[in-house]
Amino acid sequence: MGRQEPIEEVVSPDSLGWLIGADESVRGYIAESRSLALSLMLIAPLLLVYEVALVYWRPLGARRWVGEVLAVAFDTQGVIVLNFLVLLAVLVAVVILARRRRLNFSLTGWVLLESMGWAVLLVVVGVALYRRLTVLPAQSMAGAISVYARVMSAVGAGIYEELLFRLVLASALYLAAYHLTGRSRAAAAAFSIAVSALVFAGCHVLALDLRPLANPVDRMDTGFHLLSGLLFGWLYVYRGLGVAVYTHVIYNIIVKMV
Repeated sequence: MGRQEPIEEVVSPDSLGWLIGADESVRGYIAESRSLALSLMLIAPLLLVYEVALVYWRPLGARRWVGEVLAVAFDTQGVIVLNFLVLLAVLVAVVILARRRRLNFSLTGWVLLESMGWAVLLVVVGVALYRRLTVLPAQSMAGAISVYARVMSAVGAGIYEELLFRLVLASALYLAAYHLTGRSRAAAAAFSIAVSALVFAGCHVLALDLRPLANPVDRMDTGFHLLSGLLFGWLYVYRGLGVAVYTHVIYNIIVKMV
């Protein structure tokens, strides 16, 4: 038998290759489901459904914030720019996976099943903290808007909050910390997860007008957003964007529909 050459990383260890799952030195479900390219393919149907739904419903939360920022930056309709960027990202993902012969759609069911498990776990933790599910922070608007709007709000928040706070913010924090800590993946991952979770919780405090220093209920809400931000950050870093998005979406739907 001839000598077997070691499998090399597709990207330099100085890049975000490990974080986005571009390291092909490890195979199997855990490794392949972390791939950013595969994640974009898995969340593409959610993006399509949500963007079509915008014809009948005005977006809230992160989806609206991103659109408004892009509208100012490009002096045009932010929705058009955002949709173009999303479409471009999905097309790039298709090309990458096709070239590597890794268009493995059989992982979809396993990703959904895993994400459902994480979402249920987060709901259970929320119930344990609040004692009653009906006082979870996500329930505050449940009776005021239609089922359709609640589901679309859950989907939109799950997608765009993960794109904003994890894909963009956590990745940038990881890359910065990776070099500042002497190329320590563990330290960079911990830093990016913690800081992105703090920003995630802080934005919800501002958006929901919470007063954690004066109100015990708001303090609990703030703490739960921080806890959920830590979980979503950990999922993004160690399980991939697709798992983080679907976990967030499924969790949102559960608490908005109960």
